[in-house]
Amino acid sequence: PELLTSQAVKKAYHKALLKWHPDKALTSPPHTDTPGYTLDEIITAYITLSTERGRREYEREYRLRLAGNTKEEVKGLWNSYVPMDVVDLDDFEYEERLGKFYKGCRCGENEGYVLWESELEEVQTGEVVVGCVGCSLWLKVEFEVV
Repeated sequence: PELLTSQAVKKAYHKALLKWHPDKALTSPPHTDTPGYTLDEIITAYITLSTERGRREYEREYRLRLAGNTKEEVKGLWNSYVPMDVVDLDDFEYEERLGKFYKGCRCGENEGYVLWESELEEVQTGEVVVGCVGCSLWLKVEFEVV
């Protein structure tokens, strides 16, 4: 399954523009401790995520940034600690012809967690963090580096 469709990215882009653009906002942005997004950030996100290739590259780089970090370093990257289960790569199904590892999630997504063999080959630490494509859950996946 694809992480996001182009249609979903476009919908989120328009929603973000309506929420954060000073001339387009239907209401004033909600008061939170989190700063809003600039138009440049929204446009950059849209350009990055609007193609399948861009989404895959973004996801790959994000996972590589998280891989090998301590919980405190991950906390800094996410700005909040996301509790996650720790599993072994052996718990994943493997589709050899695609070089794809996948595992179902408790949200019901059959291939909720997807890892690609080519991505794992780039990781030197023996662990990666992967998010479910169907919900907000994350797993820390440990494996033996060969």
